[in-house]
Amino acid sequence: MHGASVDNNPCLLCDRFSGSTLQVMGVLPPEGEWAVVGGTGELALARGTIKHRIAGSAPETNFRQLDIHAFYANGSATCVGSAAVIATK
Repeated sequence: MHGASVDNNPCLLCDRFSGSTLQVMGVLPPEGEWAVVGGTGELALARGTIKHRIAGSAPETNFRQLDIHAFYANGSATCVGSAAVIATK
């Protein structure tokens, strides 16, 4: 099993989540699901899943579309849903 940190997700770059990260665990098949096992900042104690698939590619890079469904501790549990593209080698 491999770990991956999703810290370049555009959703995390908006003012509310600026500087926050999600910690995810999973393998890197072309399509699948990762477990959200934690987070930092506004996304502290996050838990959930991220469905991912390869959305495009360039030499030595794959672009993945992410569908994030997570609960995080911020006074009360709240759901975050978003789509983004990240690059992986």
